[in-house]
Amino acid sequence: MNIRYNEFVIGVAVTLAIFIVIAGIMWLERSNFLEKGIVLNLVVDNAEGISVGDEVRYKGLVVGSVHSATIDREGIVLGLKIKAGVQIPSDSRFVIKEVSLLGEKAVEIIPGQSSQFLQNGAVIHGQTAHGLLDVLGKSKPITQRLTRILSHVDSLTDPHASVNVHTMLAQLSEAIVQINTVLAQNSRDIRQTIQNLNAITTTSKGPVDSILHNLSRKSNQLAQTIDRANRVSAKLDSMLTRIQSGNGTVGKLFRDDSLYKNLNTAILHLDSLIQDIHKNPEKFLKIEVF
Repeated sequence: MNIRYNEFVIGVAVTLAIFIVIAGIMWLERSNFLEKGIVLNLVVDNAEGISVGDEVRYKGLVVGSVHSATIDREGIVLGLKIKAGVQIPSDSRFVIKEVSLLGEKAVEIIPGQSSQFLQNGAVIHGQTAHGLLDVLGKSKPITQRLTRILSHVDSLTDPHASVNVHTMLAQLSEAIVQINTVLAQNSRDIRQTIQNLNAITTTSKGPVDSILHNLSRKSNQLAQTIDRANRVSAKLDSMLTRIQSGNGTVGKLFRDDSLYKNLNTAILHLDSLIQDIHKNPEKFLKIEVF
């Protein structure tokens, strides 16, 4: 009895040990503890939607996972465990993006062109892409606007509104019929008026051409007169310039005050002499009678 009991206990213990070993191996494999690789520190401003255990993808393949998330002065620091043998160029971009319609997120590595690769412990800055849920959240105002537009469309389909529209269309149709009737009744008068206008235009063509010819001739004469006036104005400008500069007799008169005063005095004496001759001609003209 005791032997069977001992065998039973040993069997249970061995089975439990085997189960624990298998579970431990599976956990270690899932946590990548047994795998060699590197750890990269990804700094982002917003890590909403990402959590420990989410995938890290490179060129469409899963090359690691997020194994830690901490808060730092620069933002949120995500520890990325990258599998051994994966070489990531140092100028690669790291973007947190949605990978499913349910909002699941992963870290997507967009490879760069550098010949140098990221080493263990490297710190890189990443970005957060706007997913479908973010876009739907931002589209709420547009949805509200579309709702208002649809409500206006519904109001147009209201029976009372449709009656008003039909009434306006009927009145418009009646007005068009009346206009057509007036045009049909007066078509002969309208045609005659157009013919009269054409005749007036044809008849007045000769006088109009004559008037235009006379205007052209007068404009040519006016242009010649303006040209002549411009030449006279140029000569006057030249004369005034010479006078202001003191050249010539007139210029000296303007520039020399003494000469001007003497000339003015002589003119006054001459004027006085002429007046005296008019008043007393006998003083200057002596007539002797023989």
